[in-house]
Amino acid sequence: MALLAPNEGELQMLRFITGNEVFEAGDTLRLKLYDNNVSPAEGDTFSTYTESSSAGYGDTILVGDSWTIEKSGGGDTVSAACEQKTFTYTAGDTLYGYYITSKDDTGDTIVLWAEEFTDGPYTIPGGGGTVKVTPRIELE
Repeated sequence: MALLAPNEGELQMLRFITGNEVFEAGDTLRLKLYDNNVSPAEGDTFSTYTESSSAGYGDTILVGDSWTIEKSGGGDTVSAACEQKTFTYTAGDTLYGYYITSKDDTGDTIVLWAEEFTDGPYTIPGGGGTVKVTPRIELE
């Protein structure tokens, strides 16, 4: 499945783009993995996704200088890709995708976008393992 920005994420990104809200120093983009079997949809909220909680897992902060922005297709398409992130597990889990969170203007955690693994789910064996994710967003 392709990346999807749910309604609440679209609203927040528009607030940033239009200057109705400023991305402040304390705000962060967080990359999280989810282990419930859901496909991202427009009406999703933070509670739609069950963040992995298996031993060894921890979400990660995505900082501005870890992104590369490129134009392609004669400049018609722009994309941003973050450096690859590795999640290390010491126990088993089944992972269906990732989601990116931030805070809205009231301080609530919201989902900016989510993506189901197209070649998943990824099954981490009981003894642990790793999953590598390269967050990416593309606009035309």
